[in-house]
Amino acid sequence: MKVNILDILVDKITSDQVLEKIKNWLESKEQHYLVTPNPEIVLEARKDKELKDILNKAALAIPDGIGLIFASWLYLNPLKRVQGSDLTNQILKLAKEKKYKVYFLNWQKGLSKTKEIKKSIKEKYGQIEIEGQGIEKDGENINLKIIQEFKPDILLVALGAPWQEKIINKFLFQIPSVKIAMAVGGTLDFITGKIKRAPLIFRRLGLEWFWRLICQPWRIKKIFTATCKFPLAAIKYKFKL
Repeated sequence: MKVNILDILVDKITSDQVLEKIKNWLESKEQHYLVTPNPEIVLEARKDKELKDILNKAALAIPDGIGLIFASWLYLNPLKRVQGSDLTNQILKLAKEKKYKVYFLNWQKGLSKTKEIKKSIKEKYGQIEIEGQGIEKDGENINLKIIQEFKPDILLVALGAPWQEKIINKFLFQIPSVKIAMAVGGTLDFITGKIKRAPLIFRRLGLEWFWRLICQPWRIKKIFTATCKFPLAAIKYKFKL
């Protein structure tokens, strides 16, 4: 079942159900991609039709952001939050356990460099077959041949929205070995430790935005979008104002 959040269709699903779907998809012959919409992404999609279409065609759009949970309650169809960072950790654990091959694409000018990401994942998850490359956000310098030769089962794209979603949409079908592709945002920076994730109590209370404001005050514009602009847009959408 999907819930309409400002014209973005978000799946009403639990973390366990998501993981079960992923396990099944990894054993199938079809390709699937997952997106993790949050308030900023949903608002961006209202201005970007290409992004909106990509989000709505995803095999799964999981509600990653307390703002979406607020909106779903407002629309009387409450969602359960599924955090993209937690799901990425579960996918990497599954890859280690089942020996799936993982490939990641990170922004070459981002906080975490390709070698750091690979090293951190291997240190955290042990014997996992993983490779990656840093690219520009538009994907113009992507080396598809290297990815195709590696034949990954799982593709993680960490470029931030809307670039990561558009890269998946553009290149997924050119990498036929991939069964699951996922837009993971800043999750790889959490894994390398370049960005500290909010303590569990903040996450449970839906106060990651406050933690980010403390640790990354320069993100105040994005935080304002998530905590002020999005709730107002959700209310206007509900009452057709």
